[in-house]
Order: sequence, then C-alpha cells, then structure tokens
Amino acid sequence: MATSDKIERLRERLLVCPICRDEFKDPRLLPCHHTVCFECIGNIVRSSSNTGRLFRCPQCRTDVFVPRGGIDAFPISFYILSVQDELGSKGYSSSCDICEREWMQSQFKCVDCDLDICRFCIHEHRLCHHDSTRHAIIRIETAPNAVNMSSNRTCPKHADEILQIYCITCDVAVCITCSCEDHKLHDTVPMTKKLREAQKQLQTELDRLTLEKKDAITLMEGIQTSIEEIKTTSSKALMEVDKRSKHLQQNLERLTSIKKDLLQNEETKGLQELSSYSDELKSYFDQLDNGVHFLEELQEGDMCLELLDGFEKFQKTLCEQKQLLKSRSLTYKTISFENGQDYIFRDVMFLNFGSLVNKKKTLNSLGVEMKLSNNDNNDIDSETFTMKKLIGSIFMLVILTTLGQIFLAFVENPNNFDVIFISLLCLVYLFVASYFAYRKSSKPVTYKV
Repeated sequence: MATSDKIERLRERLLVCPICRDEFKDPRLLPCHHTVCFECIGNIVRSSSNTGRLFRCPQCRTDVFVPRGGIDAFPISFYILSVQDELGSKGYSSSCDICEREWMQSQFKCVDCDLDICRFCIHEHRLCHHDSTRHAIIRIETAPNAVNMSSNRTCPKHADEILQIYCITCDVAVCITCSCEDHKLHDTVPMTKKLREAQKQLQTELDRLTLEKKDAITLMEGIQTSIEEIKTTSSKALMEVDKRSKHLQQNLERLTSIKKDLLQNEETKGLQELSSYSDELKSYFDQLDNGVHFLEELQEGDMCLELLDGFEKFQKTLCEQKQLLKSRSLTYKTISFENGQDYIFRDVMFLNFGSLVNKKKTLNSLGVEMKLSNNDNNDIDSETFTMKKLIGSIFMLVILTTLGQIFLAFVENPNNFDVIFISLLCLVYLFVASYFAYRKSSKPVTYKV
C-alpha cells in the first residue's frame, strides 16, 4: 500500500468528526474521551435538550452534562491537534474544471475565471486566456496522486491508458500498448526523458523570447520617441505657420495702409484744386449776377455818361476774369481700385494686391474731356509697372521651368504622351490668357463727354 493511502486512511480514522463527518475543526474532548468539533457540540446541545445542559455522545451514547461554563468549558483535544500538525490538514480537493477528469485533482485556482485547474491544463490557460502580467492564478496544493505523472492525456485508441511513451520516429506520444503494437520497431523514449529534453529546449526558447522581448521593448521605446517627436515637430510647425500667417497679415495691412494713404492724399489734392477753381468761378458768377441785376434795374432816366464809363470799367474787369478762367485749364483725377489676381502653384503663391487707377479729366470753356490712363508719369501707383514687370518675369520663369520638366518627362517615358500633351495645352492656355489680361490692364482708354 502506498504511503499516501496509509496517511489518508489514518486521517479518516483519527481526524474525522463523528457528527459532521469532516476533519476536526476546534476539537473538544468529552468526559467519555471521545472528540467532537466545538461547533458540532453546540448544534447537538441545542437539538437534544430543552435546558441546554444534557446531550448524548454520538459514539458511545453516554449522557454528557454541559459544564457550568457552557460548551466553552470542554477541554481542547491537544492530541488531535498534534496529529493534525503531523499529518497536515486535509487539502482542498476538487477535480479540474477544464479536462473534467474526476480522478485528476486541481492544484490551481483562477480567480478571474473562477475555475479549478490541474497542473496539466494550467499552462494553456495561462498562455491563451490571460495577459501574463495580469492573471490572478493561485496555487492550491499539490495533489498527491498526480505528482509523478508526466501527462493526463489518455490514448485515443486505448481510453484506459495514459500516454507514457514518446515515439521519436513518428513524433507523437503513445501509450504502452501502442508502443508494442503500432510503434514496435520505432525509436521510442520514456515520456519523462522527452519532457526533460523539452525542458532544456524551453530554456533555450526562454532565452530567445527574452531577447525578442528586449528588442520589442527597444522598438516600443523608439515608437514612443517617434510619437513624441511627431507631436513636438507638429506643434512647432503649427507655431511657425501661425507666425508666418501673422507676418503675411502684417504685410497686407502695411500695403493696405500705403494704398489708403496714397488714395487719401490724392483725394485731398484734387479737392483743394477744385475748391480753389470753384471759388474763382463763384467770384466770376457773382460779378455776372451783379451786372445782370444792374442792367435789369436800369431805367431810362438813369442813362448818363458816367454810367457808360462805369459799365465799361465793369465789362473790362469781367472780361479779365473771364479770360483768366478761360485760359486756365483744370485737370483733376478720379481714382478707382482694380483688384489684383493671386495664383498658387504647388507651394508658391503669386499675389497681386491690386492697383489704383487714375481717371484724368480736363475742364475748359470748350467742354469737358475725360481721359483714362493706367500708366501716367504722375500716377500715384508708379510702382505698379515695376510690380507687373517682376510678376511677368517670375511667370515666364515658371513657364520655362515647367516646359523643361515636361520635356524631361517625355524623354524619360515617351508613353506618357497623352498626359504631356494635355499639360502643354493647359500651359499654352494659361500663357495666352495671362498675356491678354496683361494687355487689357495696360491699354489706356480715352473718350469724350
């Protein structure tokens, strides 16, 4: 008989309570020298006597009187406690919830899944059902009937036999019967030897996985560094974009201010000239009005030589003012704003803010003549010609560069002729449209009213 079986039998004879039929918990010694659990004594006293002072021993049926101190006064059975210490308390016994073999006692408890697991099924459960850093698996106790077993798998042909032999030729685990029948002439080894060799291989695999883990950690750190770098550079780029945008806005505001100042200065100058001319014309008009009223109120009895001399003097003065106004040619300017154009080619933006256009008008005694010109020597937008020339030069440079790129693309891959032809058509259209737009903006217009 195996030592473990003897211990189990001895445990059943000495350490089992006659009432609850379980291992003693807080054993108490009765006057008849039998031992009962403290909790079981309380239960039997409450069910056996109305006074709670008398009950019978469950083994020898002797009447037992409860001491004055109550059931707490029953002495502790130190003998039973000593035996329990020597043999050890009865372990937690439960079958495996995964393989469901009644004879295979569980040795592990998965707290997360609430499963009792044997030492054979625990490995797959750890690898496939849990994160290695978060699993909550505790060891219960080593099951005595499975300590020396190398596997709990049974043979598919012989259900009562466990796989104890490993066939190296077929690379498969077999039972003893199969090794004598189907694998008789094959190279076989005991399962324990195969497992020892596998343990060495697993140690090598552990070293390899450890290195791969370090490489993965290094890669993850590199990825995290790259993420931080992307965030940092993106944030910096956004700041630069905002800074550039503010700079462009400041330039546009400065250019707007210049245009407004030029417009206001020209407006003030034109208004001053017209106001001065208007004052002179009003003085002439007052003289005419005075002469008209004088002649209208003149009566027949008022005629005299002095009147004629005075009127002649008045006519001379009026003629001088008229001649002065007639000889004076007044030129003034009206100003309008023509919006510019902006083009974006790849990352380059061509911007023309716009120009102030002079519309010159000349007033004289013969009528009114209006002349419109976009290119006058005294134009307030004299820098417009330089800007147009610069933009034209840049545009021609872009056209030449694009033509060069199209030619290189055609040389490298003549099969892209359709794409190249369409690109040339678009380029020609853009060039012709730009030319006519430039000519239209530069052509003076003159008409009479």
